[in-house]
Amino acid sequence: MNTYNQYSILITLLSVALLGCGQSEREADTNEMTKHISQVVTNNFEPNPVLLSSTAATSKHLHVKPEFTFKTSRIVKLDLSGNDVFGASLASKAVKVYALKDQINQYDEQANTQKSLLATTRFDTSGQLGLDLDIPSHFKTLLISVDGMLEENHLIVPIETGVNVTHQFN
Repeated sequence: MNTYNQYSILITLLSVALLGCGQSEREADTNEMTKHISQVVTNNFEPNPVLLSSTAATSKHLHVKPEFTFKTSRIVKLDLSGNDVFGASLASKAVKVYALKDQINQYDEQANTQKSLLATTRFDTSGQLGLDLDIPSHFKTLLISVDGMLEENHLIVPIETGVNVTHQFN
């Protein structure tokens, strides 16, 4: 019994000594979180003007403009309708939507060679077309052509963020 009491007292003393010395796991986690939060608050993400004019040596020297977003495309909503040159509805006529990297004001041969096809669709039976296009950001102009219509009646639209294109072909 005497040996049992000695071991019991020894274990108790060791437990108290170990728990009393140093930090508990919870305190250590709390201190680390507090240190991390204080770092987040004190970080300055404004670019250093000196570094902006020099080549970056490491990824820590790279900066992104404040207006930068990860969007690489924009949505353009098309709402088209109309009649062909004979006054008939455009029902079931094919529509081709092209994009150009440059902004143009008139349809010419250069625009014809630089265009990229984005979509081919048709007017519905009532001669209406509603379409949402997800267009890559590097395109600046849309060219919309309807089969059977002359080039002078093609629609040229500059692309802007959140553009809604409503047009009545005649």
